[in-house]
Amino acid sequence: MTRVALDSNILIYAELEPESDKGRMAADVITRVARDGVIPVQVLGEFLRFIQRRAPHCRTRSANPDGIGPPS
Repeated sequence: MTRVALDSNILIYAELEPESDKGRMAADVITRVARDGVIPVQVLGEFLRFIQRRAPHCRTRSANPDGIGPPS
């Protein structure tokens, strides 16, 4: 069985531009590989860094002053 590793660009287009052609194609790729695909940790990091820069309003702050662990 062949596993497919998703790239951060696929995740980014699917998340930020779901109505564009690229966004729809990205969502389709994610759906098709969902069962056997993988998302490397590096890709998750790239995706999160991009989303945090591009859409900072989507981030939530932790209720903990140190920002570690679940909110108290």
